[in-house]
This record gives sequence, C-alpha cells and structure tokens, in this order.
Amino acid sequence: MFEGLFKYPASLYSQGSFELASAWPLWVLTVLGLAGSAWLGRLVYRNGRDLGPRSAVVWLLQCGVLWLVLGLVWQPVLVLSSLKSGDNVVAVAMDNSISMYYDHEGMNRQQRALAALSDAALDPLAASFNLQRYASPGVPLDRFDQMPPAETRSDLAATLTHVLQSSRSTPLAAVVLVSDGADNSGRLSAEALDEIAGFGVPVHAVAAGRELMPEDLELAQVDIDTDVPGESRLTARVLVRHDGPATTRLTVLDGDSVVYTEALTMASGQGTSAFPVDLELGDRGVRDLTFNLEPLAGERNIENNSLGRVINVGDSVKRVLYIEGEPRWEYKFLRRALLEDPTVELVSMLRTSPNKYYRQGLSSGSELEDGFPLTRRELFGFHGIIIGSIEAPALSEEQQLMIRDFVSERGGGLLMLAGRSGLGDGGWGNSPVAEALPARMPLDSGSSFVRRQAAVRLTPAGQAADLLQLDADPGENQRRWAQIPRVASYQVLGSLRPGAATLLEVQTERGQQPLLVTQRYGMGQSFILASGGTWRWQMSLPAEDQSHEVFWRQLVRTLVAETPQRLEVVTEENPAGQIELQVRARNAEFEPALDARVSAVMRSADGQQTEIELRPGNRPGEFQAVLDSGPGMTSIETMAALGPDEELSARRYYRSQSTNPEYFGIRQRPAVLERIALATGGRLWQPDELAGLPAAINFSTAGVTETRRLDLWDMPAAFLLLLMLKLSEWLLRLRWGRL
Repeated sequence: MFEGLFKYPASLYSQGSFELASAWPLWVLTVLGLAGSAWLGRLVYRNGRDLGPRSAVVWLLQCGVLWLVLGLVWQPVLVLSSLKSGDNVVAVAMDNSISMYYDHEGMNRQQRALAALSDAALDPLAASFNLQRYASPGVPLDRFDQMPPAETRSDLAATLTHVLQSSRSTPLAAVVLVSDGADNSGRLSAEALDEIAGFGVPVHAVAAGRELMPEDLELAQVDIDTDVPGESRLTARVLVRHDGPATTRLTVLDGDSVVYTEALTMASGQGTSAFPVDLELGDRGVRDLTFNLEPLAGERNIENNSLGRVINVGDSVKRVLYIEGEPRWEYKFLRRALLEDPTVELVSMLRTSPNKYYRQGLSSGSELEDGFPLTRRELFGFHGIIIGSIEAPALSEEQQLMIRDFVSERGGGLLMLAGRSGLGDGGWGNSPVAEALPARMPLDSGSSFVRRQAAVRLTPAGQAADLLQLDADPGENQRRWAQIPRVASYQVLGSLRPGAATLLEVQTERGQQPLLVTQRYGMGQSFILASGGTWRWQMSLPAEDQSHEVFWRQLVRTLVAETPQRLEVVTEENPAGQIELQVRARNAEFEPALDARVSAVMRSADGQQTEIELRPGNRPGEFQAVLDSGPGMTSIETMAALGPDEELSARRYYRSQSTNPEYFGIRQRPAVLERIALATGGRLWQPDELAGLPAAINFSTAGVTETRRLDLWDMPAAFLLLLMLKLSEWLLRLRWGRL
C-alpha cells in the first residue's frame, strides 16, 4: 500500500534524505508561491466580496494546489546510498535444524521458504549481487538442494557469526537468514547480538513456518520439586501449549506403573494451559516419573508430548523452632497437627513463667536449656521459625537480628502468629524482625488483637497456592474453604509490603482484612498468620475432616520447603545436552566454606562410576563441573570435608532427556527473528512480503556503495492529493453557491 502510493518502500524514506533537483533556486519557488497566494486571495475576494470562513477555506485549498504544483515542478528527489551492481556479496543462510523439516501439506519449512525466496527475491538478487549460500551452522553450499544432514540444535548466533567471519574479506552487503526462530542454544544473548551487530552488516530475517499449529500439542513444562520428604503429597504444575480447543489425557508413569491419569480440556485462545497434578509419592526412594500427553488425531510430532522428571523422596527431616509466650489452644492444636507428620520435627518452647520454658521435641536434653538460641550456629541449625504470642523484648536485640538474618542470609522460613502479645501488640513492628515481615504493624497505641470470630475467605492468589489445597480438585477446594468454620480471633495488620501476597482474608467489621500473608525476603520467605484461633476448625469440623491438620502440615512444609542445606547440589541440562553441576558448601553459620574440600562421583544408569573433576565457581564456597550424561537416570554423590571432624554429603538424581529439544518449541518465533533484524539494521520479512527484499538490500549502507537520486515528482500520492484538493474545492463551491 505504502509503496503503491509513494513509489518506494517506507524503509528507503527512513534511510534517505530529500533534495530539490531543479536548477532554479529555492527563493524563486518561494516568491512565486507567495505571489500566487496573494493573487488567488484577491480573486476569491473579488468573486465573493466576502472575507468570511468560506472564502478562507476556498483560498487555502487553491493555495494548496499552487504550492503542490510548484513543489513538483522543482523536482523533489530522494537521495540514497545504494549498492554498486555486481561489486557486492549477499549471503543467504538457511537454518538446517530439525524443526525446519517439519512437514505441512506435503512441504517442509525449508522447501516453502526456498520456493518463496526463489520466486520473489533470489533471482533479482542474483542479477545484481554475488550470492553465497550457507547452511547452519555456517556450511558453504553451491546450491540449496545439497543440504547436509539436519542439525540437532538450532544456534542462530553461531550461524550468523560464522557467516560474517567467513565473509570478512568480501564486500558483504547483507545477510539473509531463513529460519523459524526456534533457537534452543541459549546463546542468543544481548552480548551475542552486540557482537553480530559489530560487523556492520544488516541481517534480514525471513520467517519460516507457522505461528499457530492447531494440529499439535506440546507438553511445554513440568514444574515439580525434585527433592521431597517421604510420605509427601506433591503437586506438579503441567503446562500444555496448544493453538485451539483440544481434549487429551495426561498420564504419569513411575517406571512402568501408572500413578496418575486425568482427562484435560483446553479452551481456544489461551495458547498455554496450566494444570495441577496431585501425586502421592508413598515410601522413600527414587521416583522416575514420565509425564505423557495422549496425541491428537493425526498429530505427527508426538516427541514433544512427553517429559521425564526424577524425584528423590528422601528421609531428611526439617526442624522447626516454635516459641510461644503463653499456654493457649492454638499451641496445643498446632503441635497435635504436626505430630503425625514424619517430614517435620517441631521443637517448641512454651513460656510457663518469666524466664522459664517448657521444651518439647528436643534432640537432646541439653538443647535450648539456656532458652532461645544465643548464637547463629545454634539458630541456623533449624530450617524454620514460628513465633507466637510473645513480646519482642523477651528476646535480645542480638537474637532479633539473628532472626532477621535467619530469613535473609540462611534462607529459612519465618511464620509470625497473632496473639495478645504477638505482632504489633508485642512490639514486633519496632524490632529488626519487622524488616523481614510481609506487612507493617499498626503504629497506634491501641490493641490490634481482636477476640471475635471472623469468616475466612480464599483469595485468588490463595486459590493458586499449593499450601492451601485441601482438595486436588479446584472446585472442591473452593467449596471446602467456603465451608471452613470461622476463626476465633484476628489481628489487624498495617499496610502490606510491595512484594507481599495475601492468600487468606477475614471478613471483619472494618471490611476484608489480610489473614495469611507472605513474601520473599533475601534468600528466605516470611509469613504472617493474623489469627490465634484456627483451633476452632478442629473443634467445629467432623472428626473425619482433616482440614485443620492438612492446613498446618502444608503451611509448615511450605515454610521450610526451600530452606537450603549446608551442602547443596544443583543440576541443570544445558542446550548442548550436558549436565551443568553446581555445588555450594557452607559452614555452620551458613557462610561460604572457604576451606571445604569437595569431591563428587557420578553413577550412570548402567552402573558405571566416574570421578567428577570440580573447579571453583564464581562465588566463594562454590564448585562447578559440566558432565556428559547418557540416557537414563544418573546419580551424583557429593562429599564435602569442612575440617578434620566434619563431613557433609548429598546425593542428587538426574535423568537426561532422551527427546531432542528440536521437537519442542517448533512454532515460528517472530520475536526472536525480529530481535536479530533490529539489532543489525535489517528487517523481519514474512514470505508474502519478499518482493520488497531486493530493493531493501540494494540500499544497504554496507558493501561498495554509490549515490542514487530517486524522482518523487511522479509518485501517485502527489497526483492523488492534487485531485483531492481540486475536487474538495469544486464540491464546496457547488454547495455554497459557487463563490
């Protein structure tokens, strides 16, 4: 449309400058224009004897015609630097990864792209430039029908870098990259694009493939904890990519045994749908889980319907310290709810009189005999802290600072409970601990703790939170929360922190008030439960209803779920299919263990054992390695010696994905291609736009150039504007009685 009106593509106007090619000076045009405008004004006045708005409109339209004609007579031109014909090179790079061979209606993406290029662009380019052909990752070709075997990875940055480096000695005018944009190398970073742009050669990206593929389902992602305690109920989050309404069935296998199956229905227009998968893991051990989607009728690419995950159901127990300032029902029922949970060891301190505590759940008789921990080493031995109805001055400022650091530096979980001496009424709003909490405490001197029953409501954020799932079915879960008994009390909070999320609310005389609030703080997470009366759920519900127990077990498990161990082993598969191993060792105060001696052994699925050579990481106490792993499950055992008498160990299980990543993310990704084009001064082209590609390349600033002047006086837009001005004048004069 633009080119039809203005003769040339819009890209040329953005690159060039305007000049008037007439030999007559510009001042002559100005004098003629002003004189002609005055003469037209005199004619309009003499014919209409009126200086009103109508005469002014007619005069302006006539002046517009005059100035437009004069401008065209002075021959406007667009001045551009264009490539010198026959002296420049254009490189055409074809993405040769597996995804480019996806077939649709009898032709794959490569074939369709080449057909579109040949018809509209390659022949005109060959007439003016020397063409050089490449296949990824930079293999020179004489013809595109001589493609090498398909690549198992798509690395667009490496392809472009290789092509540009190979053409350093030639006048390279442009690179034409033909790709679907499905880069899975992980190397297309801002730094890589800056390096590519540094060659000064525009890259024109030609998009291949389709953005929408309604015939394909893709199991895009499975989010699941890989290290969990025994007897856990685990909720995975499965993401399914689809381009239309579809129904399928998700099946989860543990080895050869089916542990979950459910029909999934996906609505149109969503693109990606998320589904919770509730799994009962049973006894301790390693679970080799496979998530499978049932293919659609006629679906050809079924390799992206399956993902595997290895879950280590361990025997580690998370220790939680609970300090309470007064005997109350909440203390009793909280302890009872966690008593049957084998994954949590609750160590409690109940104040029975000033400076005297009743201790339960101790690992030894001497533990906490001096009261709340006095050192970081002692406090950081726990994974979570619960603080009940106890005033802040009961702990020293040093202990309060340690609690704050427990969250931010140790990465532990902190839960503050309401009470007559809790939260704001206990002075915690003015303590160092307040920095870690998700809500500020009220500053007025009145009591914020209210002994009045209040109805509980699940918020939208709470509906999505795993810790508040009383039932695996979302509808049933909402129904159960709607029927939960009222809490016996609530405590008014101040304003929430910017990163806080409210999961539960209570309906009070003041309106909705936050009940359960959480936020990330440093390396850890903090919660506020603004009630001391959840015990009413246990007292009011039928004996067989375990909602109270489930709530507290899931809340405390979430509290300590991400608390790191002193020896952490993290594995991640990189785009090259290798395992990137990262080991972090810390001392008892959770500072980097600078003198740690770390060793690791990898055991493959066939029983082969390999010593891992670890190298220092980017941070103190960190070690790294890159491992080649075959198919099947791999275990990595790590040992860390922290002195003559202390040794830590950890085991990590991993299963390398057997499916090639080229089968995932196969939809066209125009955003990736556009990033490349914009960074280098090129443009993204769809196949139906390729007729304009030769002209765009011809006016590149790279290569051997010459100055060209393109006439603008005969562009259709100018004559169309001239016609519109005269027609408007004629219609107005006719309507107003021929002024």
